[in-house]
Amino acid sequence: MAFILPKGVLKEIEARMRKFLWQGGTGTGRPKVAWADVCRPVDEGGLGIQALGPLNKALMSQHLWVVIQQDSRSIWVT
Repeated sequence: MAFILPKGVLKEIEARMRKFLWQGGTGTGRPKVAWADVCRPVDEGGLGIQALGPLNKALMSQHLWVVIQQDSRSIWVT
């Protein structure tokens, strides 16, 4: 089942991702790099971690496109 996650849920998940990433061996947990830089592709100097908001919208758009195209893979088309 596909649905748009509420912004609060996305923020909480990303906060936990940041916390996991930054609480490494230093003990302070202070970010060394902006989250936007972490979410950049690897070839642009980032870690390639996907930002969840745009990713969620893209997946929902893809699902909507499948429904519009009446593809047999869609769960909404009989």
